[in-house]
Amino acid sequence: MKPDSTNESTGIFDLKLTDEQLLTLVKEPINTSKDYWDNTFGLIKIRKDNMDMWLPNHNKDKSVYDYQEENMYQEPRIFISVETICSVVNARISMPSVAPGQDTVTSNQLAEDVSRAMFAYSTKYQIQDIFRICTRNLMIKRAAFIKLRFDKSIGKHGEIVTEIVLPEDIIVDKDAKWNETPRFIAQVIKDKSFEELAALFPEATQKIYELAGTSRRNGKGELVAYKTQLSKKQTIYEVWFKYFDEGVYKAGLMWVDNNFQKVLGKMDNPNWNYEEKDGITSNILDNPEPPFISFNYLNDGSSYIDITSTIEQASTMQKIVDKRGFQIMDSADQAGSGKIFNTNMITKEDIARLTGSPDESVGVKGNVSDAMMRVPPAMLPNYVFEDKIDARQQIDDIFGTHDISRGKDSGNKTLGQDKLQVNQDYTRIDEISRSVLRSAVKYYKYLAQLMKVYYTDEHWFKATGEDGQFDFIMMKNDLIEDGIDITVEEGSNMPMNKGQQQEFATGLAQLGMIDPLTLYEVGSGMQLPSPKKMLERLMTFQSDPMAFAGLAKTDEVNRHAMADIMILNNGELPKIRNEITPEYLTFFTNYMLGIGYKEALKRKPEVEQLYMAYLQGVQAIVAEQLAQLETQMPTQKEIDVQNQKAVQTAEMGNTINPTDPTTGQPPKPTTTPQ
Repeated sequence: MKPDSTNESTGIFDLKLTDEQLLTLVKEPINTSKDYWDNTFGLIKIRKDNMDMWLPNHNKDKSVYDYQEENMYQEPRIFISVETICSVVNARISMPSVAPGQDTVTSNQLAEDVSRAMFAYSTKYQIQDIFRICTRNLMIKRAAFIKLRFDKSIGKHGEIVTEIVLPEDIIVDKDAKWNETPRFIAQVIKDKSFEELAALFPEATQKIYELAGTSRRNGKGELVAYKTQLSKKQTIYEVWFKYFDEGVYKAGLMWVDNNFQKVLGKMDNPNWNYEEKDGITSNILDNPEPPFISFNYLNDGSSYIDITSTIEQASTMQKIVDKRGFQIMDSADQAGSGKIFNTNMITKEDIARLTGSPDESVGVKGNVSDAMMRVPPAMLPNYVFEDKIDARQQIDDIFGTHDISRGKDSGNKTLGQDKLQVNQDYTRIDEISRSVLRSAVKYYKYLAQLMKVYYTDEHWFKATGEDGQFDFIMMKNDLIEDGIDITVEEGSNMPMNKGQQQEFATGLAQLGMIDPLTLYEVGSGMQLPSPKKMLERLMTFQSDPMAFAGLAKTDEVNRHAMADIMILNNGELPKIRNEITPEYLTFFTNYMLGIGYKEALKRKPEVEQLYMAYLQGVQAIVAEQLAQLETQMPTQKEIDVQNQKAVQTAEMGNTINPTDPTTGQPPKPTTTPQ
C-alpha cells in the first residue's frame, strides 16, 4: 500500500536519518519554498517597492526627464504614517501578566515575580526598540521576526539574547498557514568565515575544511587548511523543523551549507526540558517550538506571511500626491512671467545685458510701453490642488494617522473635535496594535520557556517597586511553576492618556474612592495601578492608616526561602545556605504552617522527608551562627570593667566641669565688681 503523501511530507525531516539522506530530502522543500516566497508570491519586488515608498525613493527606475529627476517632488507621507504607527503601537513595553499555577499565596507571589522578571529583562535589553523595528518591517516587508536564544558566554551564568532577524533571511515552509507551527523554518546566516564555522562546529571541522576547498593532509591523514582558505566566507542554513516519530511530536535543529553538501550539526530542539518526572516534562510551552516570534497584520489565514500591506494600499495615492505636488511646484517655479522685447526698439545686445536688477536702465526709441511686455503664467485649475489634498486624506485614512494623531495642529475649532479624531485614528490603528500584542504574548511565553530551561542558577533583575524604589527580583527555573498562563495586558503597549487618567483619579477623589498614594502617583504622571491594587490600597487606607503609611516598605517575601521551597516541592534537596537570616526562617515557617505546604504533600507525600532532612541541616547552620554570636559577645566581667571605666570617666568630667546640683548645669562664671 502506498503511504499517504501528507505523512510522507511531514516525515522528511527526521533526526534518525543519515546526513546524506537529510541533505537529499531537505534540499527540495527549502529551495522550492524560497522560490515561492521570492518570486511566485512576489516578496522580492513587493519589498523593494515598499522600501522605495518608505525611504522615500518614489521615482527610482521611473522614466522622467533629467531636470525632473533632480527636482522631482517627493512628499514623505507614507514615511510619516509608518513612523507614527511604529511609535504609537510601541509607546510602551507590553506588560506581561502571569496567572499562577495554583491558588496559594506562594504561587501568586511566584507568578508575580515571573511577570516582573520578564518585564525587567525586557526593559534592560531594550525590547521596546526591537518591537518598534519589527513593526516597521511588518509594514514594509509583510513580515517580521524576533529570535530568542541562550548565550552561555554572557555574564557569569549565561543570558537569554533577543535579536531581530531580517524577514529576507527567513525561509518558511510555503504550505504553512497563519499562526501555525510550520513544518520547517530556516534562517539564512550569511558571511561566516570557515575559521568561525570550525569554532562553532568543532566536530565538523573536517567537513568544513572540505567546503573550504583544502586538500592538504597531515601525518594522520586529516585535512588541514591555510589561514587564507579559512578566511573565506560561507552562507549556511539554520533549520528548525518538526516531525512525528511513531505518532509522537518531535522537534529538531540542523545546520547545513547553502549548497546542501554537508550537515554541520544536528540535535533535538535545545530549548526544551526532555527529562520526565512522573511522566510529565517541566515546560511552559505545549510543544518544542522554533525560537522565532513572527508578526502578522493583514492576513486572511491562508498564508504564514501577510498577503498585502498598508503601504501597497496607499502607494497609488502617494504617486498622485507626488505628481500633483510636482505640477504645483513646477507652476510656482514659472510664476515669474515671461518677457517679450521689441527688437526694433531695443537691441539684442541690450537685452542680453538685462539681469532684472532694480537699478538697471536702458534707452529705447519710441513709446516705452511698446518696447516690452510680460506674458502671465498659466493658472493651474483648482482640481489639481483638490486632487492632492484628497490623495493625502486617503493615505491618512488608510493608515489612521491624521494631523492631530501625529502631534500637529489639526485645524479643528474645538478640543472635542480633536479628541474625536484621535479616537477614530486609534480605532483604525487598534488592529495592528492587537497584532503586536499577539506577538508579545508569544515572545513572553518563549522567554519564560528559555528561563525554565536555562536559568539553572540565580539570575537577578532590577524592577521598580510599588514605592518607586528599585526591588531586586531573583529568577531561577525552580521558581517558574508548571501550569502558569502568560498573557499581555490589553492596550499596555499604547500611549498612556495622562490627562484622562488624572480626570478619572480626580473624580474618584471627590467620591472618596481613591487612596492618597495612588492620587499622588497619577498626579506626578505615573500610570494608574491595576484595579485590584487600587482596591487593596483603598481598603488598607480606610481600615488602618498607620499600616497604609508603611505599605510600600512592607515585604513579607523572602526570595531565597521561596526558591528553596520550590526545589523541595519538585522532589529535590536544595543546597543549604551558608547564612540563615531571621526573615528566611519566618517565611519558611509561615509556609509550612499554611495551605501551600499541605497541597505540596498531597501531590508528593515523599517531599515531607526532604523537608525534614533539609530543616535538620538548616538547624545546624543556625546553631553554628548562634555559637559564633556567643563567642563574640563580651563576658559579664568584661561588661563590669567597661561600666566601671564609664563611671570613672563621668566623674572626671564632673571634676573638670562641675555642675550646679540644683540645676544640673555648669555654674555661671562669677564676675568681680568694678
